[in-house]
Amino acid sequence: MKRNSLLILLLSILMVLSPALCAFAESETIDNTGNDDGQQEAVVNLIEEDAPATVEEPVAEEETEKSSEEEAAPEEVVQEEPSVLRSGAGWSDDGNYYYDENGDPLKGWQEIDGARYFFNENTGLKKTGWLKQVDEEGVVYWYFLGEDGRLVTNYWASDSKGLCWIGPDGYMIEQTKWIKVGNDWYYIEKGYQVRNKWKKDSKGWCYLGSDGLMVTNDWAPDSKGWCWIGSDGYMVEQNKWLKIGDYWYYIEKGYRVENTWKKDSKGWCYLGGDGRMVTNDWAPDSKGWCWIGPNGYMVETSGWKEIDGDWYYLEKGYRAQDRWLKDSTGWCHVGEDGRMDKNEQIPDSKGWCWVDENGYQVVDQWVVERGNYYYYVDSSGYQVENKKKYYIGAKNGYLAGYYNFDEDGRCIDENGRYTNPPRKTN
Repeated sequence: MKRNSLLILLLSILMVLSPALCAFAESETIDNTGNDDGQQEAVVNLIEEDAPATVEEPVAEEETEKSSEEEAAPEEVVQEEPSVLRSGAGWSDDGNYYYDENGDPLKGWQEIDGARYFFNENTGLKKTGWLKQVDEEGVVYWYFLGEDGRLVTNYWASDSKGLCWIGPDGYMIEQTKWIKVGNDWYYIEKGYQVRNKWKKDSKGWCYLGSDGLMVTNDWAPDSKGWCWIGSDGYMVEQNKWLKIGDYWYYIEKGYRVENTWKKDSKGWCYLGGDGRMVTNDWAPDSKGWCWIGPNGYMVETSGWKEIDGDWYYLEKGYRAQDRWLKDSTGWCHVGEDGRMDKNEQIPDSKGWCWVDENGYQVVDQWVVERGNYYYYVDSSGYQVENKKKYYIGAKNGYLAGYYNFDEDGRCIDENGRYTNPPRKTN
């Protein structure tokens, strides 16, 4: 009996060392213990308990690794715990979590100090920005939470498409309709604010400006021109004069008239490039430039008119330009811009003439140009040119004598240098 027990122990050791020896030992043990059922049962039980640890070990290692991965997966989903935990109700120090009296973070929709917040259902992290939720019937609601996490109401929120209106319940109004915000009207299409666009309803045409506001008492553009929007927010589709601020405008079928003459019972008036009725200014037509008086009507008379210190001559309302004119004082010249020339050298087909500081032609006298050059205008009104030893009597303070002039009419000495005529002495 003692011998058999020793043999069983030895076989057990060998089975651990080699599966082949174990199989051999098992055969031997059964043969040597055929008369002892208790000892045989003990050997069989020993093999059944130890064998899986050796035969199935690679599989067991794979299962262990896989199990480890499955346990770690939820940690990737669960957000990192807040850096500062609290005991009792209140906000975390970073303001991203709110704890109940047990120190647990709140989750889902919560009302705190009269404001509504949404906290992540898994982590308790406070939500900001857009939040999508679907109700039991599959209806989608878009909520918007501000930077502080509060649910906003009656507010314009932005996304990549534009501005959306958040209604009193905190979600986007995904409809097409007019909405009144304070004293202002806006129009939304599928929840988005309409801008820079015309809209028509039963009352007429209205315009939504660059800020989305329904325009009132202002001009609005379309492909045809500028339209006036009245105080009710609708286009004034009439033909009439409008006084806006200090200026008069004329609209035809609602459109502003520009760069156009209009005539009424008072006379002709002109609407400029900005549509304003021109006053105290020049206005063009196919014949020339006309002067518009302070009342906004063309001055249809002839005569001299002083404008901003300069003199112009009107002929039946039109500005005289680049020509000689004669009045009771003498000859004068107006330039291309219609202004009377003064202290200027004026050419014509016969030669060069001069006009004095009053704008009238110089005759039979000396002319000084910028204090440097001297010219002489003879009795015909033209400057003397290319002459030598030309006699001139005593004129406007200069002595009589013989003088030389170059081809440009400048007074020169015998050597061709510019010189001044000698003045009279007292």
